[in-house]
Amino acid sequence: MTRRLDQCFHAGLFEECTTILRVMSGMHPEDAEISDDLVYMLGNVDRHGEALAEAIRFHKQNPKSLLGTEQLARYYFMRKLYTKVPPILQAVPDKSRTLNVSLMLGRSFEEIGLLKKSLEAWEARLKLFPNDPSAKRHIYRLKKKIAGG
Repeated sequence: MTRRLDQCFHAGLFEECTTILRVMSGMHPEDAEISDDLVYMLGNVDRHGEALAEAIRFHKQNPKSLLGTEQLARYYFMRKLYTKVPPILQAVPDKSRTLNVSLMLGRSFEEIGLLKKSLEAWEARLKLFPNDPSAKRHIYRLKKKIAGG
Protein backbone atom coordinates (compact mmCIF):
# COMPACT_ATOMS: atom_id res chain seq x y z
CA MET A 1 0.00 0.00 0.00
CA THR A 2 2.89 2.34 0.78
CA ARG A 3 4.27 1.88 -2.71
CA ARG A 4 0.90 2.74 -4.27
CA LEU A 5 0.66 5.78 -1.99
CA ASP A 6 4.06 6.99 -3.20
CA GLN A 7 3.04 6.45 -6.83
CA CYS A 8 -0.17 8.41 -6.38
CA PHE A 9 1.60 11.20 -4.54
CA HIS A 10 4.27 11.65 -7.20
CA ALA A 11 1.61 11.53 -9.91
CA GLY A 12 -0.33 14.31 -8.16
CA LEU A 13 -3.30 12.06 -7.41
CA PHE A 14 -3.89 13.54 -3.97
CA GLU A 15 -7.52 12.44 -3.58
CA GLU A 16 -6.37 8.86 -4.13
CA CYS A 17 -3.68 9.44 -1.52
CA THR A 18 -6.30 10.44 1.04
CA THR A 19 -8.27 7.28 0.28
CA ILE A 20 -5.20 5.07 0.72
CA LEU A 21 -4.21 6.89 3.91
CA ARG A 22 -7.73 6.46 5.33
CA VAL A 23 -7.49 2.72 4.73
CA MET A 24 -4.03 2.62 6.31
CA SER A 25 -5.27 4.66 9.26
CA GLY A 26 -8.18 2.26 9.73
CA MET A 27 -5.76 -0.65 9.77
CA HIS A 28 -3.32 1.12 12.13
CA PRO A 29 -5.25 3.78 14.10
CA GLU A 30 -2.37 4.13 16.56
CA ASP A 31 0.23 4.99 13.89
CA ALA A 32 1.15 8.66 14.34
CA GLU A 33 2.96 8.95 11.01
CA ILE A 34 -0.01 7.66 9.02
CA SER A 35 -2.33 10.06 10.85
CA ASP A 36 0.09 12.95 10.31
CA ASP A 37 0.31 12.16 6.60
CA LEU A 38 -3.48 11.94 6.38
CA VAL A 39 -3.95 15.32 8.10
CA TYR A 40 -1.36 16.87 5.78
CA MET A 41 -2.92 15.37 2.65
CA LEU A 42 -6.47 16.35 3.64
CA GLY A 43 -5.22 19.90 4.09
CA ASN A 44 -3.64 19.77 0.64
CA VAL A 45 -6.99 19.01 -0.95
CA ASP A 46 -8.77 21.72 1.08
CA ARG A 47 -10.67 19.30 3.30
CA HIS A 48 -9.76 21.17 6.46
CA GLY A 49 -12.71 19.98 8.52
CA GLU A 50 -11.72 16.37 7.89
CA ALA A 51 -8.07 17.18 8.62
CA LEU A 52 -9.00 18.71 11.97
CA ALA A 53 -11.29 15.77 12.79
CA GLU A 54 -8.44 13.32 12.12
CA ALA A 55 -5.98 15.34 14.22
CA ILE A 56 -8.46 15.47 17.11
CA ARG A 57 -9.29 11.76 16.77
CA PHE A 58 -5.67 10.74 16.89
CA HIS A 59 -4.84 13.05 19.81
CA LYS A 60 -7.81 11.80 21.86
CA GLN A 61 -7.02 8.13 21.18
CA ASN A 62 -3.26 8.56 21.71
CA PRO A 63 -2.82 11.39 24.25
CA LYS A 64 0.75 10.37 25.08
CA SER A 65 1.93 10.57 21.47
CA LEU A 66 4.21 13.58 21.05
CA LEU A 67 3.75 13.49 17.28
CA GLY A 68 -0.03 13.44 17.69
CA THR A 69 0.12 16.36 20.11
CA GLU A 70 2.36 18.33 17.78
CA GLN A 71 0.11 17.46 14.83
CA LEU A 72 -2.99 18.91 16.48
CA ALA A 73 -1.16 22.01 17.67
CA ARG A 74 0.41 22.49 14.22
CA TYR A 75 -3.02 22.30 12.59
CA TYR A 76 -4.33 25.10 14.82
CA PHE A 77 -1.10 27.08 14.46
CA MET A 78 -1.13 26.93 10.66
CA ARG A 79 -4.77 28.09 10.66
CA LYS A 80 -3.72 30.99 12.97
CA LEU A 81 -5.93 29.76 15.79
CA TYR A 82 -3.26 30.76 18.29
CA THR A 83 -5.42 30.59 21.42
CA LYS A 84 -5.89 26.84 20.89
CA VAL A 85 -2.16 26.03 20.73
CA PRO A 86 -0.89 26.68 24.29
CA PRO A 87 -3.33 24.38 26.10
CA ILE A 88 -2.20 21.54 23.84
CA LEU A 89 1.54 22.20 23.98
CA GLN A 90 2.25 23.53 27.46
CA ALA A 91 3.07 20.10 28.88
CA VAL A 92 5.23 19.14 25.90
CA PRO A 93 8.34 21.38 25.71
CA ASP A 94 10.28 19.49 28.36
CA LYS A 95 9.49 16.21 26.59
CA SER A 96 9.92 17.32 23.00
CA ARG A 97 13.28 17.84 21.37
CA THR A 98 11.91 19.65 18.33
CA LEU A 99 12.27 23.35 17.69
CA ASN A 100 8.79 23.35 16.17
CA VAL A 101 7.14 22.93 19.59
CA SER A 102 9.01 25.91 21.05
CA LEU A 103 8.27 27.95 17.96
CA MET A 104 4.53 27.21 17.99
CA LEU A 105 4.22 27.79 21.72
CA GLY A 106 6.33 30.95 21.82
CA ARG A 107 4.75 32.45 18.73
CA SER A 108 1.22 31.61 19.84
CA PHE A 109 1.73 33.29 23.21
CA GLU A 110 3.18 36.31 21.44
CA GLU A 111 0.30 36.48 18.94
CA ILE A 112 -2.28 36.53 21.75
CA GLY A 113 -0.33 39.21 23.63
CA LEU A 114 1.23 37.06 26.37
CA LEU A 115 4.80 38.24 25.87
CA LYS A 116 6.13 37.01 29.22
CA LYS A 117 4.71 33.54 28.55
CA SER A 118 6.33 33.62 25.13
CA LEU A 119 9.65 34.55 26.72
CA GLU A 120 9.27 31.67 29.21
CA ALA A 121 8.69 29.23 26.34
CA TRP A 122 11.90 30.33 24.61
CA GLU A 123 13.85 30.29 27.87
CA ALA A 124 12.70 26.70 28.46
CA ARG A 125 13.99 25.86 24.99
CA LEU A 126 17.35 27.47 25.80
CA LYS A 127 17.66 25.36 28.97
CA LEU A 128 17.34 22.23 26.84
CA PHE A 129 19.67 23.52 24.14
CA PRO A 130 22.03 26.17 25.57
CA ASN A 131 23.62 26.92 22.20
CA ASP A 132 20.39 27.30 20.21
CA PRO A 133 20.80 30.56 18.22
CA SER A 134 17.08 30.72 17.38
CA ALA A 135 16.06 30.63 21.05
CA LYS A 136 18.68 33.26 21.89
CA ARG A 137 17.38 35.58 19.13
CA HIS A 138 13.77 35.21 20.27
CA ILE A 139 14.70 35.81 23.91
CA TYR A 140 16.67 38.95 23.02
CA ARG A 141 13.86 40.26 20.80
CA LEU A 142 11.14 39.56 23.39
CA LYS A 143 13.07 41.13 26.27
CA LYS A 144 13.48 44.25 24.15
CA LYS A 145 9.77 44.23 23.22
CA ILE A 146 8.69 43.74 26.85
CA ALA A 147 10.95 46.61 27.93
CA GLY A 148 9.21 48.83 25.39
CA GLY A 149 11.91 48.98 22.78
